Amino acid sequence: MQSMYMHQVSAGRERRRAEVALLDDRYLGPSRYGFQLAAFLDHFDRSQVLVIGSEVLRDRPHEALSAVFNHLAVDPAAVDLERRRQDHRSIDKPVPRLHDLESLPRRQVKLHPRWRPDQRTGLARLVTTRRARVEDSAIPHELRDRLAERLAPDLRRFEYLLGHEIPGHWRWSTSAA
Repeated sequence: MQSMYMHQVSAGRERRRAEVALLDDRYLGPSRYGFQLAAFLDHFDRSQVLVIGSEVLRDRPHEALSAVFNHLAVDPAAVDLERRRQDHRSIDKPVPRLHDLESLPRRQVKLHPRWRPDQRTGLARLVTTRRARVEDSAIPHELRDRLAERLAPDLRRFEYLLGHEIPGHWRWSTSAA
């Protein structure tokens, strides 16, 4: 959800602060993993579907890819599992300099064509964008709890379809369970 938000900010499609934007169904929908998994299971047997957390792929790629290759019955020797890359991290994308203002001033100058912040180069990029900061997509504890409440039914569905509970660090809530 945070990654999608930062991607939208970088692309110039989102101007609202995270506290407001993340309550929008546009961000909640992709976080409904139970709904998404159910759609696959309408067409595939559960044994044909492998679910791996993105954190595992990012932090332990060898383990994640080995599990994928094993699931697909593919020889892992076909790929260099030791090569480590992290491309397209949302936090590395530029954001508009005015993104963190409470209200944006009226645009005095119109850019033709209207450039996306993540596609600007040279002086235009330097003047109109800045590096993203962690606080640009920070989610306050109260909002995390609201999101957890809204996503709770889908989370239960996801766990049911998986056949086990998900790890605690995948959960949104900051409250004691």
